[in-house]
Amino acid sequence: MPIFIPSDDLEESIADAGKPLAFQLQEGFPYDRLTDRQFECLLRDLADIQRNKSSLFGKYTSALLMQGVGERGRDCALVRDGIMVGAIQCKKYQGRVTKPSVAREVIKFCLHALMDSSLIPNPNDFTYTFVAAQGFSEPALILLTNFKSIVSEPNYPAWRQESLDEYKAFKEFKIDQLHALDALLSSITVSSLDANSLNTLIQGEGAIVSKYFSVRTVIDSEPIVDLSRQIHTIAGALSDADTERLQKTLIGISEKRRLDFGFCSLWGYSEKFLDYLKGSEDFKEVGKSLADAKLKIDALYAEQFSNWATDACCNEPGFYSHSPVLRYLALPYISGRLLEEWRAQESGQMMTEILTKLGGSLRSDALSLRVRLQSDAEHFFTDDWSRLEGPAELIPAKKRLIREIFGKFKNSQEVLAVFDGEWSRFQIILDVIIARLIPEVKSETVIVLRGGRAINSIEDLKTLFDKLKKN
Repeated sequence: MPIFIPSDDLEESIADAGKPLAFQLQEGFPYDRLTDRQFECLLRDLADIQRNKSSLFGKYTSALLMQGVGERGRDCALVRDGIMVGAIQCKKYQGRVTKPSVAREVIKFCLHALMDSSLIPNPNDFTYTFVAAQGFSEPALILLTNFKSIVSEPNYPAWRQESLDEYKAFKEFKIDQLHALDALLSSITVSSLDANSLNTLIQGEGAIVSKYFSVRTVIDSEPIVDLSRQIHTIAGALSDADTERLQKTLIGISEKRRLDFGFCSLWGYSEKFLDYLKGSEDFKEVGKSLADAKLKIDALYAEQFSNWATDACCNEPGFYSHSPVLRYLALPYISGRLLEEWRAQESGQMMTEILTKLGGSLRSDALSLRVRLQSDAEHFFTDDWSRLEGPAELIPAKKRLIREIFGKFKNSQEVLAVFDGEWSRFQIILDVIIARLIPEVKSETVIVLRGGRAINSIEDLKTLFDKLKKN
């Protein structure tokens, strides 16, 4: 009879151990500095959160932590309607988990399941997730991407025998039971998570982060360098006649003749008029028009991110050596990262409205892309084209593109196997592209509306008309 840990005891297990330090600017979290029990509790909590968000761990209604001793190759049990539908095995080794270690762990669990069918009641509806804090060796990753074919591995008989020799209870297995083992290994779904995947899952989960890590804020020198650049830029711009005139005008306006509405500031109008505007319904309409104008310009700007990403990908060495499945996600990933960078410079509410108009999302992390890929693949395999958008004349071309991407696969699981096996390497290429593009968006956008006095001479007027003719 399995023994699960109650929630109160789980909290005590975590509280008894100290929290390792994590710093805001570091990449990821120090999972290797958690105790083994903390690491298992962390995975239980992440699985509990994910049960309503994605099918990463399978489909289940509760995630239960095992007692920690003699649990036959699993640290967490995933249950649906009282039936075991998944298991999570956590390994916090100092190095990467090797291919033989992966094979023996899963074989061991399946041998226990042959002795106790309640561990895997339905092999075709069971997901075994292997989590390694330090990741997996490349041969191990290759095995994990197509684990159902393990029985075809040359070393499979040796791995099986090593697992049988490990426990006295396994020595009673007979040949026909070993055939059942082969069938079981070929039926269950086996997936993997490494530190990068955990970082993606924990992103935005402030309660989980503070529960397991003592987060410290550090001073980043980059903003100081950026500030220095901005000071030099401003100093250099003082020679520009328009900027200098604007600065002199603003400096000379008293505080009583200024009014800041957040999305815009009014300078120079009389104090009485500004007091009137504060409660004016008429100005609300004008303000909406000003905000909408800024919104439309920013939306046009954000739309260009995809164009820049497309051009950069076409010229990036190694981009086309990867699967079309991964290239399909390149634009959402790059555009999302650029939007995230720009969001840091702009108003959060404004960016939300822009993204609504664009029909886009800031969620460009690996897990979100994986969920999107799975959804798109499942729509393809069910011949559901209802989500295709755009001009009617482009729909046939979009269908051809999607068929080229998913057509060679049998189901969405095969598509996800490609993603899981190659994404970490492909992401390196995309991050290089992003590093080149980020300087284009790393500044706050400002629109200055000026009166007719901005044109101070016939020469200014002539220059203005010359520019209009060119455009």
